[in-house]
Amino acid sequence: MSKLIFIDLDGTLLCSNKKISKENKEAVRIAEEKGLKVIICTGKVFKAAKRFAHELGINGPLISCNGAEIRDIATEKLLYSNSILKEDCYKIVDICRSKNIYFHAYINHDMFAEKEECPTPLYWIENTQVPEEYRINIRVVPDFKDIVNKNTQGVSKFLMVSKDPQQLFEVRSLLEKIDTVNVMCSTDDNIEVVNKNVGKGNALTFVSNMDEYNGYGIVAIGDSENDLSMLLESHYKIVMGNADESLKKIADFISPANDESGVAIAIEQVLKLI
Repeated sequence: MSKLIFIDLDGTLLCSNKKISKENKEAVRIAEEKGLKVIICTGKVFKAAKRFAHELGINGPLISCNGAEIRDIATEKLLYSNSILKEDCYKIVDICRSKNIYFHAYINHDMFAEKEECPTPLYWIENTQVPEEYRINIRVVPDFKDIVNKNTQGVSKFLMVSKDPQQLFEVRSLLEKIDTVNVMCSTDDNIEVVNKNVGKGNALTFVSNMDEYNGYGIVAIGDSENDLSMLLESHYKIVMGNADESLKKIADFISPANDESGVAIAIEQVLKLI
């Protein structure tokens, strides 16, 4: 049976240095050669994720912003989009300001922030080290609510970053009181917010229901809280060795850590199931 393999990027396909190991690249090549379809499913925005798809040599749909957007890799055609309500954007900004936490948000291919000092500079530095084709347009603005009000396109995702666990806890507690958003994290130092009906699981379902993938088996590979819905919707759940312990409890297979080319081992396991 042909299979769709949905693979997360950070903490899964990517090593800690944000690169794809040669073992993982070769495993993806072999999987596609044998008729499996690899789908990137990430919290990153499309432009940031597209370079990894190009590096792997894959095509078709790419799931970005935790499922808020799905675009075709080759044409960049928008296949699916579900943005955060404007009223919720205003509430989110107010919460971030009240707790003095850094945040940025994505509208289309642009990233907006009200502060330049990100507690984790990698979010910005990584953007300067890639070819222009893959760079996100970063804009520091005095009032993001004004941007939301004037923009015809919706916000796909908010990201808050802090090195203070208590600050993260307090902000998340307030965000979770908004009934129409979905709150999650992808690392210990962040909070991610999308529309209530958005998640990697819903995006996986959307792609697997596309005509060209009718009847395919579904495999998901991930490591973090934002991968949970994707894992639950899959037929075969592969969790990385570096993953949260809560995810390991639902795994059908636990692969080695991302820094040990765990995705290559995971794909080997999937090929055994064919």
